Amino acid sequence: MLKIHSKTGFIASSILLIAAILWLTYGTVRTDSFQLLSSFILAFIAYAYFILTKNSNNKPLTYIYLGVIIRFSLLFTLPNLSDDFYRFIWDGRLLNHGINPFLELPSYYLDNQLYSDFLTPDIYNNLNSQNYFTVYPPVLQSVFWLATALFSKSVLGSVIVMKSVLLLFEIGSMILILKLLKHFKMPEQNVVLYALNPVVILEIVGNIHFEGAMIFFSLLAVWLLIKKKWFTSALSMSIAIVAKLLPLMFLPFLIKRLGWKSIRYFAIVGLGVLALFLPLLNATFIKNISTSVGLYFNNFEYNGSFYYFFRWVGYQIEGYNMINYISPLLSLTVATSVFVVALRSKMPKFETLPLHILFALSIFYLLSTTVHPWYITSLVAFCSLTRFRYPIVWSGLIFLTYINYSAEPFHENLWLVGFEYIIVLAWVFYEVIIKRKKSIRFNFFNSQDN
Repeated sequence: MLKIHSKTGFIASSILLIAAILWLTYGTVRTDSFQLLSSFILAFIAYAYFILTKNSNNKPLTYIYLGVIIRFSLLFTLPNLSDDFYRFIWDGRLLNHGINPFLELPSYYLDNQLYSDFLTPDIYNNLNSQNYFTVYPPVLQSVFWLATALFSKSVLGSVIVMKSVLLLFEIGSMILILKLLKHFKMPEQNVVLYALNPVVILEIVGNIHFEGAMIFFSLLAVWLLIKKKWFTSALSMSIAIVAKLLPLMFLPFLIKRLGWKSIRYFAIVGLGVLALFLPLLNATFIKNISTSVGLYFNNFEYNGSFYYFFRWVGYQIEGYNMINYISPLLSLTVATSVFVVALRSKMPKFETLPLHILFALSIFYLLSTTVHPWYITSLVAFCSLTRFRYPIVWSGLIFLTYINYSAEPFHENLWLVGFEYIIVLAWVFYEVIIKRKKSIRFNFFNSQDN
């Protein structure tokens, strides 16, 4: 850590972080790689300063206040790095007119000239999923409904509402991280890792990605578990699962921690998930969302690591892309790894639950076919509750993948992907193997060590 810290340095870094993020958000387009990376690098330099000086006299709440101010400043502009929000508005407008968004493709409404008064061509033409069924679950759909109910014709108005909801989730997440750090007797300044991370700020509030909801409700479930509030924890976990299915991977880690109580906990989670899906649940919904999830795992490819290696091997052996075989095998590997770690843990404590959650998320994304920058935000959240910092490195490197959008037509630079994962895996190796040899106790298979 830096020994020298001054109020001037803190103020200068704060100004640099705010200016760089505002420049990136309000004055940069996704295809302008030079300006995009320049502003992000400046933001990350300021972020690095805060990390290196986090053991100074700054109070943890100072980082949270600064994080809230920066996030609030991003409320009043359309996302510039993602166009997913157009689908959010599309689904929300359907809901506000009593139409289940899971029943038909967007192209169906346009081809049949239905509801053209609110499903306008300008919204449709901006959709990146015109021929895909929606994959956004009911918890998120309720936010889409609210945003379009308050602003039925204003895209910017709906965007501000969705960003405001995510801002509230983010404030809650930062407070929960601080509470958990206090409980675990860890440095409270570690909240800076999440509060001021540029990717977290840009992707959640700036570009409206609802990983922010999943992070908040997952952290809340962990906090309530620690407080032995099983019922409300289970309800929070069910909301996290409905926000994004990934928290299902966290459940095996509760089996030994809760013992026989885990049966009741899982039952409440299951009933909560069912109740949240119930308003939109029918046979067509199940069929269509299953189709979309299947397409995600078996068709979409972006910024994969081990998957890209196995895809290359498949080409050498069979001469074609074997994603339909590779993706299920990698998913099975993830599930097996999570269960093995959960079942081999000896007398696990709640203090090590964030560590196991970080492991589950890491193995999932390292074996995924698709890894967008906003996916890493959950890793950043949970790494702040452990000694591991490779997600911080990953969050800095993964932003480089936006360079791919400067190519016309879109073309993924695999050299860039290789560079990203070589550095990330090297950092993982350093933290897991090298530091362990230096007597830093850690073992994924023995939860007695933190």
